Amino acid sequence: PGIEILFSLEPAQPAMVKAAIGAIGRLDLSGLDSHLAHYLRHPDPEVRAAVLRTIASQDELAESCHGLVLDACDDPVEFVRIQAVRAVRLDPGSERSQILWKAMADESWWVRLAACDSLASYDEGASMLRLAGDTHPDSFARQIAIQTLLDRGLVGVSEAVELREAI
Repeated sequence: PGIEILFSLEPAQPAMVKAAIGAIGRLDLSGLDSHLAHYLRHPDPEVRAAVLRTIASQDELAESCHGLVLDACDDPVEFVRIQAVRAVRLDPGSERSQILWKAMADESWWVRLAACDSLASYDEGASMLRLAGDTHPDSFARQIAIQTLLDRGLVGVSEAVELREAI
């Protein structure tokens, strides 16, 4: 399609790349996943974040993006990490819960919140949130886990109060 033309322009301008990546997500053009994987290594953090936003909007994680999404959870740029922990929920492997557990202790509150939201989006992750609310070594992670459980209706108010009192 015409979107591939945008990727073929050299050097591709970050604004054009971001627009093309956004179109892939909006038009559900999963056949262009190889472009997404390529741009996960782009030097412009806004391009990396756009790729991760597009990936997070899909129903499954393309094999070509698997390891790159996991790596992006350690990106030095906060807004890239936010998008990465949103996308990592699609990873079918056992590593996602461990990565999200770690992200709950990120220096950025927004990354912590995105990690909890990602955990709440799948069954095993919701169990991890309960465990985090009780045992995570980071007290702020415990608090945000409990708040996420409450906000998502995964615990009642009385259970959330009990968990908070234990902190």
